[in-house]
Amino acid sequence: MRDVERIDFSNESRNGLVSIVIVCYHDLDLLGELIPSIGEQTYDDIETICVLNGDDEDTKDYLSDCEE
Repeated sequence: MRDVERIDFSNESRNGLVSIVIVCYHDLDLLGELIPSIGEQTYDDIETICVLNGDDEDTKDYLSDCEE
């Protein structure tokens, strides 16, 4: 069995940007749970990229509200 190296993430200067990519298609209910969960993370350097696969005005409106 191979030894696993543990990484100390307490020194945030060593860490970089974490990108979360969400592809959604009429999944407003799931986004309503997912987006707030991302905002509750303790790591600060996070970007969220949402790719809309289809024309869904409700999802667009929700994501626009999240940007503010």
